[in-house]
Amino acid sequence: MAATSFKVNLPSGWQGLCLRNEHLDVTLVPDHGGQIQQITARKQQVDLLWQAPWPHRPPPIAPLPPGPDSQAVWMDNYTGGWQTLFPNAGGACTVNGAPHTFHGEASVVPWRCEVVQRALGVPEARLSVRLARPPFRLERRAWLEADQPVLHLHERVINEGAQTQPFVWGHHPAFGAPFLQAGCRLDIPARTFLAGDSQNSQNAWAAPGIRSQWPYVSRAESAGGGTVDLSVVPGPEAHTDTFGFLLDLEDGWYALSSDAAGTGFGLVWPLDVLPCVWLWQELGGTQGYPWWGNTYVMGVEPHSSSTADGLATAIERGTARTLAPGEHLEAELTAVLFEPRGRVRNVSQTGEVTFE
Repeated sequence: MAATSFKVNLPSGWQGLCLRNEHLDVTLVPDHGGQIQQITARKQQVDLLWQAPWPHRPPPIAPLPPGPDSQAVWMDNYTGGWQTLFPNAGGACTVNGAPHTFHGEASVVPWRCEVVQRALGVPEARLSVRLARPPFRLERRAWLEADQPVLHLHERVINEGAQTQPFVWGHHPAFGAPFLQAGCRLDIPARTFLAGDSQNSQNAWAAPGIRSQWPYVSRAESAGGGTVDLSVVPGPEAHTDTFGFLLDLEDGWYALSSDAAGTGFGLVWPLDVLPCVWLWQELGGTQGYPWWGNTYVMGVEPHSSSTADGLATAIERGTARTLAPGEHLEAELTAVLFEPRGRVRNVSQTGEVTFE
């Protein structure tokens, strides 16, 4: 089966673009932050990405207000899937007079999109957006291998302003059931887990601010103390949550394996651009807004900075990236689906998965 592309009308009223080959369906929504809404393993008929259970609001997204209220508006329009966070990730803030909304402007504004043909007739989606508040342009190319379960993403950010501009850059894929189940394994060449200074709820396993040797993480006293292996995902009956940062990575890749679903997801990225990973688990732990105790989702997110308090805090801590006028920065990410065969030792840039 040759790789193809076609437009789809989503139930919410948004229009998607589907990239398809024998192994994968990948649905992008250009007008909703250019996000990837679904990644479906065709053989298993399993969507790997989490789909928010609340009604998906129709287009367009109203402009996000400045300040902390932007988080609620972002959540109102959150449909799950996979977003690019730029030039801010985490809390709203103001930098150089520009108000940055929760998770950044690029994750919600419409992107231009066109489809071109690569070699062998493989369709490539080309998306771009010029941000309104900071003078950045973002470009993304997305395509599937003709005959492999491999998705390529090539992203480029350009400073079109006359001054050096700071930014935080992150990728926000969220995984859910039926792919995400009890016993899923996360393999990643990290040495350190740093728990966030604040956790989502009192049911969190990780003690706030504690630095541990991955994957054995110090549990909060409220969770019974001791240690827990965070590389093995519990089921929703655990009623817990986790937020923190995977640091000291030896290489830029991870693999999330689901024996029960019969498939795994691997992601590769340039470690010099995105040197840390945010780990977010909402496994029925948060009883209040917006999860209400019945949400089962896990994010494993490559980022340029290990702070969830926004760009201003990243600047204060010296972890924000900068681009001089006219400069650009590129990142190529490769996602691959694979058949689980135990622990993963490596995922290559070409999508080859090596097992122990």
